[in-house]
Amino acid sequence: MTVEKKFIIKLTAYGMFESHALEVMAAAKKDIKLLVDYSVTWDDSSSAYPEVIYNVLWPVIKSTARRWLEENLPLAWYRPMFEEI
Repeated sequence: MTVEKKFIIKLTAYGMFESHALEVMAAAKKDIKLLVDYSVTWDDSSSAYPEVIYNVLWPVIKSTARRWLEENLPLAWYRPMFEEI
């Protein structure tokens, strides 16, 4: 499983369709490039990075998903899964 696929699986576990998760990931990749000098290769095996990397990147991806939902599917039944607690 690739790094990108790991996040797509997590997005779909929150209720998102895979096609929507792919759109969110395309946007999130741009957001993540702006964050740090640490480079993630999305096609690498998900085991290539320590779990802490996923814990750091997930809030950015979740925020991107929240924005994407506001713009594209504001009434999605699973939208609360992406809200801040």
